[in-house]
Amino acid sequence: MNRQKKTFTMKWAVIAVCICLVLVGAGTGMKKFLEKRDISGKGDSEAVSASAKPEGQKEPEGQDGPKDEEKAREEQEKAKAQERQQNLEKADRLAASYDYDGAIALLSAMPDYETDSELQQKAKSYEEIKASCVPVNMDEVTHIFYHTLVVDPVRAFADQETNHQAVGNNQWMTTVSEFQKITQEMYDRGYVLVSIHDLVETTTDENGNTVLQPATILLPPGKKAFVLSLDDLSYYHSYDNYGYAAKMILDENGKPTCEYIQADGTTVVGA
Repeated sequence: MNRQKKTFTMKWAVIAVCICLVLVGAGTGMKKFLEKRDISGKGDSEAVSASAKPEGQKEPEGQDGPKDEEKAREEQEKAKAQERQQNLEKADRLAASYDYDGAIALLSAMPDYETDSELQQKAKSYEEIKASCVPVNMDEVTHIFYHTLVVDPVRAFADQETNHQAVGNNQWMTTVSEFQKITQEMYDRGYVLVSIHDLVETTTDENGNTVLQPATILLPPGKKAFVLSLDDLSYYHSYDNYGYAAKMILDENGKPTCEYIQADGTTVVGA
């Protein structure tokens, strides 16, 4: 009896140990399964994220990319608006000098002309002004000329009682300020400066001879054409110390300008 009891007890002890081992093993397996599942889920997420980006593309830092693109677009639009305004102002200057064809050509060559109603309306206004112009009477074109201008009237006109050169200066020469006032007065009276070459048309006849005939100049009603010339554009030594420019030179841009010797002997350059 005691032997059977002992065997029974041992049998159940072994069964209990086996059950514990099974439970422990199951728990460990479940833990590993869950850990593996968590890791796998995390990896899948990263894989999906990686697949959504092109290979080799870096993760953007903040929003610098979109901001840079927006800034570039703004600068481009600003530059475009500035160019447009400059062209409008240039067209106005061309029209103000009666070059309506040049103003219209400038506007019509702008990229947005076909869709920009303001540009189209401006060009139309130039066309209307051009259509209202009338031919200039070529027999009534005024010619005005000047000698070298007087820079310093005090030096040019002093001592006329005893100085024959000073008398001539006063009779025949024009000062810079007088020239500016005369030019403004002519502008106010409707005079328009034209090139002498605009007065004639040059053709060749059947014998090869050059033929000149009056050209056509169109100006708004009330405007009068005139040509301007310089008489004796020379710098005589007899002008020395009388307040005239000493000579004509080229400036740093290769444009003609004057060299002038002031009363104190210093030299300046300018108009």
